[in-house]
Parts: sequence; C-alpha cells; structure tokens
Amino acid sequence: MKLVAFAFGAVCLLLLFASSDALASSIRDAFSLDPSAFSLKAPNPNCTSCGKSGETCCDNDICCQDGCCTPGELCCEDPKYGSVCCLEETTFCCAPTDVLPSRCCPRWMVCCPTGRYGCCDPATGNPPNNNIVYGLYLDTSEGLAAMQIDVTTGKRASVAVNGFDTYGETVRVFAFNTGDNKFYLPQANFLTNTTVTNITLNVVDPVSGWWTAQTITGAVEDGVNDVAGFEFNPRTGLMVMSTIVTDDSDNVLGYNFYNVDPTSAEATLINTYRSDNDTYVGWFGALSTDGTTVYRLGYQDVYDSTVFGLGVTNITGPTVTSVWHADLPGVSGLGPYASLNVYGDGFLSLAPSTRTGDYSLVKWQLDGTASVIATFSNAYNVPIFGYIAEYINVEQNYYAALVVRMTEPGTLDRWVLLTVDLTTNKSQELDLTPDMLAKLTSVAGLGFP
Repeated sequence: MKLVAFAFGAVCLLLLFASSDALASSIRDAFSLDPSAFSLKAPNPNCTSCGKSGETCCDNDICCQDGCCTPGELCCEDPKYGSVCCLEETTFCCAPTDVLPSRCCPRWMVCCPTGRYGCCDPATGNPPNNNIVYGLYLDTSEGLAAMQIDVTTGKRASVAVNGFDTYGETVRVFAFNTGDNKFYLPQANFLTNTTVTNITLNVVDPVSGWWTAQTITGAVEDGVNDVAGFEFNPRTGLMVMSTIVTDDSDNVLGYNFYNVDPTSAEATLINTYRSDNDTYVGWFGALSTDGTTVYRLGYQDVYDSTVFGLGVTNITGPTVTSVWHADLPGVSGLGPYASLNVYGDGFLSLAPSTRTGDYSLVKWQLDGTASVIATFSNAYNVPIFGYIAEYINVEQNYYAALVVRMTEPGTLDRWVLLTVDLTTNKSQELDLTPDMLAKLTSVAGLGFP
C-alpha cells in the first residue's frame, strides 16, 4: 500500500510540474503564500527584450526576469536563483527564502521546507518520495523486470513483468511518461494475419510490474510497416511517434509522424515526410520541449557510417523540414557524443574519453559552445548488447543514467547509476544493490516519478 500511495502522489506532483523551466523548492510557510511572489503581466503583442539575458518574448508571452512565460503561466520570480513559470490553472508559486528558490506546487498541496521538491500534501504532512528512480531491465534467464532505485544509496527493489514476450531478444528502451509514471513501448506486430501491420502499445507499471497492451488506432495503413522513433512530450502528455512508410518492395519512402494518446492508444497524424534527403529522419531519439522538433544523433549515412552529426527536423510546419548539422561542438579529450537529451535550449550528452573511454556529461549547444559538467571515473557503454538509459526530470534539475562499470575480470562488469544535480553539478556513481551483471542483463528504461 505504501508503494501505491507513493506512486499516486508522484503522479499528481509531476503531472503538474510539466511547464516549470527549472526546479524550485522553497517555502514561505507550510500553509501561506506571499502574493508578492506572483507577477502576471498583460500580454504584449510586441516583442520585448527581457532581463540580462536579452531573451525576446513576443506576442502573448510575458517577461519573467531573464526568460519568457507563455499564456496560461504565472511568473514565479526569484532574484537569487532565477524565476520559473507556473501553470496558472493547476499550480501556484512558492515564494523563495534565503536558502531555497521559488518553485511551482500543485494547488492541492502546500509549500514546505522538506524533500527535493518542497511541496507537501496536507492530508499526510509529507512530501512525495523524491529519492526514487524507476527502471526496466531484461535478464537473460528471467525476462523483463521493473525496479525502483534509491538515488542516494543505489539499493533497488525489483518485480517481474509477466506477460511481455521478448522472444529471447533484447528490447528497445521504453519511453517514460511522467503523466502516469509508466513505461511505454510502441511495437509493430508482424505475426498478425492481416494485410497491414498493427502497432501494439505496451505499457509497464514499474511499481506493480503489471503489463498491458492495446492496438494503436489511427496509425494503421498500407505501406506502414514499423515504428522508427518515439518520445513523450511532457507538456501535452502525448507520445510523438514516427512510422516507416515503404512501397511494395519494402523500399523506404518516408515517415509518418503521430501524436499518440497513452490512455486510449489513439494516434493523430501530425505530418508526413517523403524525401530522400535524409532516409533516416524518422529514427529520432529526442524531442524538443515544445514538441515541434525531433533530433537524431549519429551518422547521416548509417549504412556507410559517414558524416557524424545531428539531424534537426521540424515536424509541425506546413511540410516537414530536416537539416543535418555536422562538426558538432565538442570538448578536447572527449570523443563523439554517445547520447542525446534535450536540456533548456541545448543538450546534455555523454561523451567518452579518447584516452580511457570513461564517460563525461557535456552540456552543449549547436551555436558552438560545449562544457563538461560532470566527469565519471568508471562509466562505460554496454560490453555486449543493449543500450544505456538516461533521463532528465521534468524540472530539468536532475539527471540520471544507467551505464556499465568495468571490472577485472570482465565477467563481473556491472550496471551503475549515475546522478547529477544540475543546479550544483554535484555527481554520484552508485553501484546497484543487488548487483546487475552487465553481461547477463540489459537496461530497457529509466524515469523519475
């Protein structure tokens, strides 16, 4: 019952944090709010340069210190730590204190001085459990399993996911939905005796291990034969998914992009892409915070492994447009980026040392800037099969990753949890307890409740 209560509280909290641009966890007191913390300016149809950053807010956006808030958001000002934007309908602003920044709390909670988020439920007096990250992994002998990991100790509790068939193979990394704290994997079903390929939406509850599946409607048509990319948009709660479109000879013609409702499994077409300029444009691995742009990190020509870079594709315009960026900004002594996470107006990526192979976490932007914010002493890619997994929480103030720690002999290589507090850049490398041997398990998902 405690786990169920925690999961429900975390859902309520993070569902409403989706519009916050940064973490704030402050209190004025447990049951009162300083009205002066709010600042809602009248919409200005003209563009305005805001604060020291000079960021331009246009149309109905409002200046919020050095940034912009969109219509329906309140500016929660904080001269010391920086302002955040709160959803006016469902959240309120907790005023900053001398040591804690301003933040947005659900309207059914109160500001409090405890926990990472600084919001408490009056019914219990307690903050949500904020020391847990959820994960999925595949064991070679036991199949798919879910786990809860304590981000302060690395201790984990696991539960089997019954019913999900891996067919004896590794699986793709599931997407985590902060709206309901569950993992999602859209997967084509090639075993159905139909003229078109159905797409199944697999759902895993990491607390109970319960697996469910339903057929996605609205994304089934002639020529659509598989799922390419998929990521959740925390602002809308919808999954953005792309499908591969082929001709009768299975030659790729392009991709369809959809919004998928995780509750109903109903897909709505966003746009289509039909071009040979980038034959892999649908295989995106990251989504912009506004849901308009998808990103693909890797080789432009995957078959020949040539021209490493980043594909940037706008999927919401009159037509889908895609631009390939080669010569990405990097850091001396580090190799090409091994991962991609949208962070603010740029990215966070793991990059291996050219000397040792150890990962560092790099913050970078396409304009040419790149800097290391965390260096790890024994963190590597998987030794045999599968993927690493990463996640940045909705407030974009905490990063976690599951990577491999090398040992001698190599048969004892094991999974470790990397964490980085993005407000202080303080990092940790935590061994999982019990151990997860890297040559016997592969990870399949990671997400903060």
